[in-house]
Amino acid sequence: MSAVGGDKGAAGARRLRSLEEAEADWRALGLWTEETLAEVLVATAREAPEALMVLHSEAGVATYPLSQIHALGRDVAVALHAAGIGAGDVIALQLPNSLENSALYQGILLAGAVILPLSYTAGPADLTFILSDSRARMLFVSDHWRGTDYGDRVARLGYLPDLRKIVMLGPAAAPGTVTWDDFMAARGAAPAVARGPDDLAILMYTSGTTSNPKGVMHTSRTLLAEFRSRKHFQAERTMFSPWPTGHLAGTLAILAHGLLGLPSVMMDKWDVDAAVDLIDAWQVGGVGATPFHLSAMLASAAARGKSLSSLKAVRVGATSVPESLMDRADAQGIPIVRSYGSTEHPTATHCDSGDAYEDRLRTDGRPYPGTEIRIIDDEGRDLAPGQEGEVVLRGPELFVGYLNPDLDAAAFLPGRWHLTGDVGRLDARNFLTITDRKKDIIIRGGQNISSREVEDLLLTIDGIEDAAAIAVPDERMGERVCAVVVLRAGSTIALPDVDRAFQTMGVARQKTPEQLELRSELPRTASGKVRKADLRADILRGLARK
Repeated sequence: MSAVGGDKGAAGARRLRSLEEAEADWRALGLWTEETLAEVLVATAREAPEALMVLHSEAGVATYPLSQIHALGRDVAVALHAAGIGAGDVIALQLPNSLENSALYQGILLAGAVILPLSYTAGPADLTFILSDSRARMLFVSDHWRGTDYGDRVARLGYLPDLRKIVMLGPAAAPGTVTWDDFMAARGAAPAVARGPDDLAILMYTSGTTSNPKGVMHTSRTLLAEFRSRKHFQAERTMFSPWPTGHLAGTLAILAHGLLGLPSVMMDKWDVDAAVDLIDAWQVGGVGATPFHLSAMLASAAARGKSLSSLKAVRVGATSVPESLMDRADAQGIPIVRSYGSTEHPTATHCDSGDAYEDRLRTDGRPYPGTEIRIIDDEGRDLAPGQEGEVVLRGPELFVGYLNPDLDAAAFLPGRWHLTGDVGRLDARNFLTITDRKKDIIIRGGQNISSREVEDLLLTIDGIEDAAAIAVPDERMGERVCAVVVLRAGSTIALPDVDRAFQTMGVARQKTPEQLELRSELPRTASGKVRKADLRADILRGLARK
């Protein structure tokens, strides 16, 4: 079965279009043009100079017009040139939402370089791999953020021959780094840089079924298509993002302000009361959030007499929404709309605020303009409406491939159809419902965690003979990592032991197991694969009895 964005009629079997036909449609729809991100940033700063970015931090609330951010971005481009950065060089950012971070997004693109946003949770081991794999030339970090001493973190990085400079934002630089002021001391003009719409512009790393993160490559063409499809942004007037910059949603929020010129409200750290106050004060029309975020905001607003009446929609991606939460939000006139996407294809489907309650509750919406979706079986055959299979898609915002080209063979079918690894079904109206994941990942707080990676780490701990990592429900984070282990005879282990071992290895905190289950053996198939569905069901039964 296949479906094409914008077609709301019957989605029966149809001839698959060639890639050339699809690309012609994307151009006809105005989703693919010859502009670059840098060119659009310049034009938007000229057309909407007063568009505000509102930044909330522990220091309070600060506001910056787009003209100020863009001007600082031009200075960043000069400083990058003075530091020897040229077209196509990768610049890594592990920063909170801030004026400097937003200016770096502008400056890096203006300099013709490539933005590499990093999650704040990435520890020394992950950072070393990503910086090495991407051949990043510079790294920007805070001195302290969310309780982390980044001076200590960068001191624990491995050998990185391509990394020229580390810039630390704060009153003083740690050994081996320079301050922001020293970096920005350069004066002059950056030379014009020739970059095209198909050149690499943003590189993001995501964990999947492999043990190492994968570099996802996006160009100006793919990312501009995402924003040209997001018509709801203009209708919602002012946007709000609780997401950190290293998350895809956080990166899109920063780019949306610069590319669309819409007022934007951002936080450098989640604070539910502050979020509600900001939404009311700035009359925010649209929020991208998790059920956890929204539930907490509704409770805070009710307790403190706030209305949240400006919200036209709350967009929830890649997760189920409890019916009780949908009812609470609808009762206050705040429609929840689900969507589906990934780092590889930022938004594939979405619901509208005017869609029926059951569609918003049970489905992930219809394809975005230009996006095509197929449901296939294990042999690659297209399935009929209502049948479950792997979700395969392509669209104007689909990534151009992984940085490691060896990974592309398993990611694409002929015609640039992307194998998502997710399981779902399409109904006759083109509504998609994601029902499961073929990819062996755990999604904790919107962050993808490779089960294989966690398992490999567990097996390095003395006394563990066999291990499986699975997702178990978590009210706050959606899912958490549960380690199921078999011990060697005579060995003992407890969760704090696992925690200490992961800390010693420099592993990101979100990958550290939060639940430990001991078993005498792991259930396996005839081919030797762990039957994780059986493990998960057994553990969930145990949780239900507690």
